[in-house]
Amino acid sequence: MKDVDRLQEEERNHLKALFGENPKLQEIYGLVQSFRGLLSQKSPEKLDDRLIQMGPCEVKKLQNFAAGLSQDYEAVKAALSYEWSHGQVEGQVNRLKAIKHQMYGRANFDLLRHKILGPPK
Repeated sequence: MKDVDRLQEEERNHLKALFGENPKLQEIYGLVQSFRGLLSQKSPEKLDDRLIQMGPCEVKKLQNFAAGLSQDYEAVKAALSYEWSHGQVEGQVNRLKAIKHQMYGRANFDLLRHKILGPPK
């Protein structure tokens, strides 16, 4: 997933060897890198081009990925257009679910509240 410029020499040599054995991997790597660049640059205007590039690819997983993005096109374009995200909220939800999973069948709601909010003041 790293950008080619950020790869170490050993990693570059490994990639070249893989590309030599299977040229299709080079195409896949290029598509993944172009999409990664789209995400890091937050360039919604390039989304259509990336989806068009993935369409004729013979790799079923990439075709399915492109089809899924196309189905939710407006949400994907909005995610690329705006700076804010739900990352903080999703992190807290994940934390809550992990705590609930650890406590399953062992404690009541009061202990869950205590673990999440801390002791009452």
